[in-house]
Amino acid sequence: MNKPIQPGVALMMALLTVALVSVISLSFLSLQTQRIEVESARRQQQQAQWLLKGIIDWARLVL
Repeated sequence: MNKPIQPGVALMMALLTVALVSVISLSFLSLQTQRIEVESARRQQQQAQWLLKGIIDWARLVL
């Protein structure tokens, strides 16, 4: 006959499951944060290039 799982073992398995899910969720959140930062940097770089192009075009008109 199968023995029922002891309450302590079931609690430990539940805690380990919660810990594993927490670690995986934190990993995904960290990766998403990193991707957002990279996208923000790309956007700022593009804006800086547009601004520089505008300044150069303006300088050509003035000179």
